[in-house]
Amino acid sequence: MIIIINSRKIELNPQAPEYAQKRLSSALKRFSNRLNKIKLTLTDINGPKGGIDKLCLIEINHKNGHCITVKSESSSLYTAIDEASGKAKRAVTKFFNRILRRRKNKPSYDPELSDS
Repeated sequence: MIIIINSRKIELNPQAPEYAQKRLSSALKRFSNRLNKIKLTLTDINGPKGGIDKLCLIEINHKNGHCITVKSESSSLYTAIDEASGKAKRAVTKFFNRILRRRKNKPSYDPELSDS
């Protein structure tokens, strides 16, 4: 699992990318062998004006090509990272649970019921 961290229109202190890396790694560690790449983008939406303007966008690429995207906006960069990491964990868990449920409900071939 590769984690790429980008920033746009925001000056990051040295601790922010390290914090984001740790937070995302711990949230998704149980799925690490099934995920290719995770791209995290941190953005300041409206610059120095203030308000709820920090955006954390996470794009998760699954090994079979599916992409899961989550985002969180907050007035604090660290809060946005925390919220987006939690959303990413829930979204990936839901994705894999859906796949397992489909496999369990898939009808198996029964030769006694066939017409031939």
